[in-house]
Amino acid sequence: MSVILEHPWSWDDIPPLDDQDAPSPNGQHPRSKGHAERVEHHADELRARREARRLVDEEESGLTPVQFETVTATEFLTIEFPADPTVIDRFVVEGGNTLVVAPKKTGKTTLAGNLGRSLVEGVPFLGALACSKPRRSYLMNLEMSDPMLQGWLTDIGIHPDARDRLVVSRNLRGRSIALTNTTVRKEIAKQLAGDGIEVWLIDCMRPLIAACGFSENDNAEISRLLLYVDEIKHEAGCHTSVGFHHAGKGEVEDGRESGRGASAWGDWPDVSVYLTKDKANVRYMRTEGRLDDIPESRLDYSYPTRRLTLAGEGESRQDTRLNTAVAAVTEAVHENPGINKSGLTRAIHHAVSNTADKDAAISEALRQKRIHYLPGPNRQQLHYPGPRP
Repeated sequence: MSVILEHPWSWDDIPPLDDQDAPSPNGQHPRSKGHAERVEHHADELRARREARRLVDEEESGLTPVQFETVTATEFLTIEFPADPTVIDRFVVEGGNTLVVAPKKTGKTTLAGNLGRSLVEGVPFLGALACSKPRRSYLMNLEMSDPMLQGWLTDIGIHPDARDRLVVSRNLRGRSIALTNTTVRKEIAKQLAGDGIEVWLIDCMRPLIAACGFSENDNAEISRLLLYVDEIKHEAGCHTSVGFHHAGKGEVEDGRESGRGASAWGDWPDVSVYLTKDKANVRYMRTEGRLDDIPESRLDYSYPTRRLTLAGEGESRQDTRLNTAVAAVTEAVHENPGINKSGLTRAIHHAVSNTADKDAAISEALRQKRIHYLPGPNRQQLHYPGPRP
């Protein structure tokens, strides 16, 4: 194999101007033949380097040759597949991909640890989503230090009889795992196959992107990365994966969260999971994809055990904000019986700042009969605790 070596150059390598390139009296350099030749020479060097990079990328990233197996529709419809196509009900598809998207410090690794426990013990995930059977699983730890991850898994409390079913990588932070390299992909596949891994957890995707020299904003490069993950799974006989990825920065409307960067992140998973956290550090999760969707729902978190539970399915951040506001309305009326509408909106400003949300909270408190109002002077509404007498 021939190799084209790169020879870096700088402006200092350019020879000094010859006589015919000497400045004219007005201080301008003429576009001489010598100048044009030097420009073309350096342009050729840039083209050669670009071509060399493309050649090496192709040599290092050759995909495994595809072997197609075809059957007739009659044959296909008679194949007996497992009756239950799920690994985790409404969360992980057998032979598919799940992508968990969450802002930083929202609990991606905590969720991964809880998922790992459910997979290897065969117990319901989040205390509510059935796990069809115990499975050998591999947690590829690309972020946390070994002592910290050890502490977290200890707190989560995986049953001793199930611990050998969870394979954990020693911390890979700072290790360049370039999936563009065929040897690297084959080595990962070999390890997964050797350990009999059925579910591959990747926490998280960002270090793999960086090791490949890819941009997380480039659809073609992200599609290529995810293709490498699928190739590794296929070669290893590990057909199911769960990836963890950072969400985009900035405030977004509830239910509009997405993975940071390229839109290709949304094309890959069979199930997309969105983990969020409100200002009170309460976590919420929703899913969408090829299984029954889970609407945005509140998760309870136990600090001593680091376990998450699906506490209120369908209880969204908006519901929580409304409940908090209704409680503030109720308290303000109890403390100030006979308070008018404008006084009530001022009294709950510490809990609700948006005018529309204040009106919604007062209306909801009235609907729940936590408060009632009576007509007052000048067409005022005077609010009192409890239902109308």
